Amino acid sequence: MKKILTMFLALCMILGLAACGGGKTAEATPTAAPTAEPAAEATDAPSEETDDAAGADAGQINWPEFITIGGGGSSATFYAVATAVAQLISDNTDCVATGQATNGGTSNMQMLQTGEIEFGMADQFTANMAYNGLNDFEGAPVDDLRAVAVIYKGVFAIQATPGSGIETCDDLVGKTVCVGMSNSGTETVTREVFSALGLDYVNGGDIKAEYMGADSGADLLRNGQADAMTFFAPIPDSSQTEIMLTADTHLVSLSDEGIAALTVEGSPLASIVIPADTYDGQTEDINTVYAPMILWTTADMDEDVVYEVTKMLYENLDTLENSNAVFGKITAENIAADISIPIHDGALRYYTEVGILAE
Repeated sequence: MKKILTMFLALCMILGLAACGGGKTAEATPTAAPTAEPAAEATDAPSEETDDAAGADAGQINWPEFITIGGGGSSATFYAVATAVAQLISDNTDCVATGQATNGGTSNMQMLQTGEIEFGMADQFTANMAYNGLNDFEGAPVDDLRAVAVIYKGVFAIQATPGSGIETCDDLVGKTVCVGMSNSGTETVTREVFSALGLDYVNGGDIKAEYMGADSGADLLRNGQADAMTFFAPIPDSSQTEIMLTADTHLVSLSDEGIAALTVEGSPLASIVIPADTYDGQTEDINTVYAPMILWTTADMDEDVVYEVTKMLYENLDTLENSNAVFGKITAENIAADISIPIHDGALRYYTEVGILAE
């Protein structure tokens, strides 16, 4: 009987210990709960971003490892724009974006065609030539060219030295004129403008053309080795401000007949006036033409990437303006206006979402 009692007591002790062990396991469960709660919160956050009407978060986009944006000469506005947009992309994504110095618009169109760059700056006149396979692009159209955003108005200007005797465009005959770098938008547009004025420096000897950019051309003007120089730039333009100060140059208006020929219906060029007093010493209005200066890409560029680039650009204009004043003139009314070539699907999606363009 004692043996049975002893065994019964031992059994009770074993069961009691098991019960205590079960109690400790039950107490451990609540200590795991605080870890689970933040995980749930982290899971909720991406869904809020996904539902955001502004589009997917830039971090969720399949960004390429590198993006290159074609600009212009190292002192040109195109280059400043390209480097500023590239920096914005690099600062907000894992993509390494760079602005590349190039000869300008025509060169950028060619590099977009060959895939050497992902984005590039060019005026709409040059882009139209590329898209339609005209002039320098005859037989090799860039028909997958797509617009992203209008950055500023490029205004054609002729600066002449005081001793040149150039007061009208007719006076350019027989003169030495810096027409922009070869394969640049400036040179492409200069060729078109001069042709409309009856001047041919490619096949004829009306003008002695010097193919160089703003810095080198300005040196020739200052040294008396050139009589005039063409520009295709925003107004006011710091390069022209400097040359008017250091070489005492003056602006020359295009003729009414020339402007009429350049701005026929369907032309990517339009008439514009550079108001008197835009530059120191400019006492008269200057009649000329302009074209939108646009950031371009190609149709095969990822739609989400282009959407995000467009969104970043438009929603960070204050930051971009710190790098170049042209960004301060971008508005909802002009960022997608007067574009004659199809807008990329990614940019179009952004513009319709925010109400810049109608669906």
